[in-house]
Amino acid sequence: MEKDSVACKRKKNIDDSVSSTRKCLKNCSGSDEENEELFSWEDYLKKCHAKAVPKETFKHVQDTKVQGFVPGMKLESLDRTSLETDTYWVATVVMSSGPLLLLRYDGYDDDRSGDFWCDAASEDLQPIGWCARTNNILIPPVAIRHKESNWAKFLMQDLKTAVCAPDHLFHRSSDPDEENQLKPGLKLELLHPDDPLCYWVASVVDTFGLRLRMRLEGATDDCDDVWVYFLSDNVHQLGFGKKHHLRLHVPSVLKAKFPNMDWSKVKERLLVLINSANEDDFLNTSLCKSDSFPKPHEFTTGMKLEAVNPKDPSSICAATVSQVANEIFFQVEIDSMIDCRNRDKPVIWCSSNSKNIFPVGWCKKNNIQLTPPPGYLVHPFCWETYLEWTSSSAAPESLFNLDIPSHEFDISMKFEAVDQTNPSIMTVATVTQVVGRTMWVLLDGYKDDSIEHIYDVQSFDLFPVGWCSMNGHPLLTPRVQRKKPHCTPHHQCVILYDSK
Repeated sequence: MEKDSVACKRKKNIDDSVSSTRKCLKNCSGSDEENEELFSWEDYLKKCHAKAVPKETFKHVQDTKVQGFVPGMKLESLDRTSLETDTYWVATVVMSSGPLLLLRYDGYDDDRSGDFWCDAASEDLQPIGWCARTNNILIPPVAIRHKESNWAKFLMQDLKTAVCAPDHLFHRSSDPDEENQLKPGLKLELLHPDDPLCYWVASVVDTFGLRLRMRLEGATDDCDDVWVYFLSDNVHQLGFGKKHHLRLHVPSVLKAKFPNMDWSKVKERLLVLINSANEDDFLNTSLCKSDSFPKPHEFTTGMKLEAVNPKDPSSICAATVSQVANEIFFQVEIDSMIDCRNRDKPVIWCSSNSKNIFPVGWCKKNNIQLTPPPGYLVHPFCWETYLEWTSSSAAPESLFNLDIPSHEFDISMKFEAVDQTNPSIMTVATVTQVVGRTMWVLLDGYKDDSIEHIYDVQSFDLFPVGWCSMNGHPLLTPRVQRKKPHCTPHHQCVILYDSK
């Protein structure tokens, strides 16, 4: 009974999560659920005559032993619709949620009417080849038998390049989430996006590899959830802020949303939690995460530079070091000549490791269009004139991280990327330009073909082809002509919407 209760709770959580994601992504694409279909990376790459960025390029994506079932894996399942005695058929994992699997019998293609949930530890599920070894009957469900005249031939083709679920995943008594170090409920510290000397506690809600959806303490719904990659500099284990003398401070977004909450009591509770936290560094060590601050910088207030606009990550703009917090962090503000008293200028908190800032003249040197400050009337824009007009100086080139790491990104290559303006979304993406360690990326999943973002080649927002499918993460994809899929299972991803 307790196990059934846990399973039902898990199923509800994943249903709520998928429903929320569908709603969010539908707003972006404008597509209807009736248009949902399987997306095949293999077919899409062929159609575009494109190559995938080699997986080895994404050094932050760690290869670990498969801890649980993932979408695309195949197995043999008892046919629950059969009136015959104990017949089985091959099924594919559509989605996993803790101890629950959403399965689809092979032959249904993109028809979801026969999908069913099953406990991963159930004796109804067996590895591929089990029926042959135990002389059990392997026959397709009655509802789809009319679709093929030769099911033996279908099965040979279906399993030819299949990703079969490993034997060790079957009939386990433990919940796969128990083996996941970054499991839901784990509390971590997040640095404030508007002040890196302050932090707040958040709980892991969902995990996709090392990509986490986190809920701030005090928040009551998913509206203010934060998406982070565990290896990034803005997420740490409990005790990091105390160790580095940072201030536990309520995020302004929570104060504004919940003005009647007794935040002093929330802080008291969190301080008790932090002070009692285990100082064991096993999590960081096992996941190869650094627990130290970046090396000191030498930027000073007033220095001019060029920076990617955080509100429009397709553009590089004239910018100024507007504030130096300490020897580790400084703030960069996008320049504007327009009176901004009624609206905030875009700002970025940076460190010596920041890759989204460049020395004065970098755009001109690399034949890149620099966006001049709004309201600046001298055209064409000239840095020498602008520096003289603003009585300022350029930040020395030696202060910037311009070293080019080894990578294999090239024009027209494809991969999966996080939308920097909406980090809850991941989309099919294409490299359009590479300059040094900076590249321009077209977000293929959106209706508007002109959506392009600028990324560093070592950004934690970049992932190899198939990462979403293997980790059960929704992927925004371009619409493809509906046809019977012909692709390998590990390149299939259940898409929640399409957009073109």
